[in-house]
Amino acid sequence: KFLFAFTACLLYSCFASYGQAFSLNELNFQVNSARKTVTIVRSYSTSSDLTIPNTVDYLGARYNVDSICPGAFSFSTNLSTVTIPNNVRAIGFGAFCNCPKLKGFYVSNANNKYCSQSGILYNKDKTILVCCPGAKSGIFEVLAKVDSIEECAFVGCDLLQKITVSEDNLYFKSINGVLYNLNSATHIVRNKFKILSNNILPSILPCQKIHLT
Repeated sequence: KFLFAFTACLLYSCFASYGQAFSLNELNFQVNSARKTVTIVRSYSTSSDLTIPNTVDYLGARYNVDSICPGAFSFSTNLSTVTIPNNVRAIGFGAFCNCPKLKGFYVSNANNKYCSQSGILYNKDKTILVCCPGAKSGIFEVLAKVDSIEECAFVGCDLLQKITVSEDNLYFKSINGVLYNLNSATHIVRNKFKILSNNILPSILPCQKIHLT
């Protein structure tokens, strides 16, 4: 659960620093003056293949791009692939939800917080499922090591037919293609694979809302 807490602290500190905001190449950034880094707040890009910059230059200074705000790329209808560089250390919930053409993520091998497998975005050791691309279709299998699924991981994945779980997974199970906690007490995914938490979680989260589970 360290990644959840780390992400929350990193993104919260960005807004607490009251850094300057600026736009570059159809991306809105906010400066974290304390760490000399920037976060991506929102994208207005219409590109299909997106490479997130590792660094950006602003007012004569160079900043590492180290975080992505919740919902930053949500509803990017043309987005097909996302390449994540090594400097990105935190990705907010729902950052890539409701991207219907998104086929896959590609993460730099030098990134020590995130990785991808078969186009799916995970934390580095693949214990947290961060995001399933919106264009993923057919059957999705939860890996054996996954013990946490982020709340917006499947939002907008309307082409999925069912979710299965590795027989070696100790935390989740699938019943008739529906994903449950292992104790069957909680639906994790149903209704066209929208994530549920109590009732229906909004498909886009406000930028400041951080989940600390």
